[in-house]
Amino acid sequence: MRLHIHGFIVLDYVHKFGEVVAELSQAWKDGKIVVDDSMQTVVEAKFEEVPKVWMKLFEGANTGKLCTKIVS
Repeated sequence: MRLHIHGFIVLDYVHKFGEVVAELSQAWKDGKIVVDDSMQTVVEAKFEEVPKVWMKLFEGANTGKLCTKIVS
């Protein structure tokens, strides 16, 4: 049971920025990258309810990103 995490510094690859943008743009046009509402969960809540909403992160109650929209 081992875990190895290897990261990288984005600025080390700034010289490849144009190439990466072109590749990601093409992947999006080809339908390989899909961005839609199913990638995030938006919860409307009063400010006082924010801690309760954020607990959803630990319960698996969200899909993708969890966004909190503050309402009055």
